[in-house]
Amino acid sequence: MNQRLFMKVCSGTCAAIIAGGAWVTVLQRARGLSYADLPENMKALYQQDFSRAFPALTLEDLVAELGRRGVYRRWRFYVSQIRANAASDPLVKFDNFLYTESELLLYAMVARLREGGSVFLD
Repeated sequence: MNQRLFMKVCSGTCAAIIAGGAWVTVLQRARGLSYADLPENMKALYQQDFSRAFPALTLEDLVAELGRRGVYRRWRFYVSQIRANAASDPLVKFDNFLYTESELLLYAMVARLREGGSVFLD
């Protein structure tokens, strides 16, 4: 194979891979986030009772608030940020236990997604 043909094949392959990855991102954003899309460590946070937390907030509101607190950024969740937020987060009493507000927001979001909700992320 000559060098020019090899370079054309490589550049075409790279372009196809990049375009394919971009389409996956576009399609994922178009359909929104569901429970199945969550990583396993977040799925393990599910408890049915948490779906009752923050009844005045929609699923979109929960994600927006998590974004404001740095737990969610650009289609990724940073669960470790909850520990960093613990110093400044207010404590919220829910079912006779105290949770930091960021922690309870995350639990509520996971529970609502598990119960069939989906949310469109930006």
